[in-house]
Amino acid sequence: MIILRRPMVSKRCPIVNGPSTADESSILFSYASDAQPGEHTSGLIGPLIVTRRGSARADGSPSDVDREIVTLFSSQLENQNPLLAENLHDRAINPKGIRAAAASFFFDNAYPSINGFIYGNMPMITLRKGDRVRWYLLTTANGLDGHTPTWSGQTVLFEGNRSDSVGLVFRDLIVDMVPDNPGVWLLNCSNDIHLADGMEGRYQVLP
Repeated sequence: MIILRRPMVSKRCPIVNGPSTADESSILFSYASDAQPGEHTSGLIGPLIVTRRGSARADGSPSDVDREIVTLFSSQLENQNPLLAENLHDRAINPKGIRAAAASFFFDNAYPSINGFIYGNMPMITLRKGDRVRWYLLTTANGLDGHTPTWSGQTVLFEGNRSDSVGLVFRDLIVDMVPDNPGVWLLNCSNDIHLADGMEGRYQVLP
């Protein structure tokens, strides 16, 4: 995942879409390809983080945050892959000769993932107790496929409310966390079908 960042620090090159007075010190947009709308994104998606002028370090990160974490909650649908026909025809990829017309093909080839990883295989995210952590939550979800990011062992602050989960659909979100409970914890989508299909990872809070 590539992060593009633009701090609001130059009067000669102002950014209209920066944080307003009602926002946190940084806001989140996403970029993606529109070359094949409605088809598989093929991984071309990522965050664009904008920090408020006067609130940015030299590298553009917000000065009131110790750690930034970017996560993409996405359901990859293999049946929307523009290379599907080629993949099915290639016996190195499809040794059993499974056909797209198979009754279970759609559900067997939907992969709800966090940063492209499933079933806890995502590299461990490591935080420290007391750190000011900002989570940037990206999604490809629409109204038919929402996600519910959930943190075990900790809570997050979102729009003035404290919770251990948020609804992620139609838009990307930012939540803040100050972890206070050391240990290894689960980060997952708590929608039943997504959790059952492996939309989970782990994060660690060090003392």
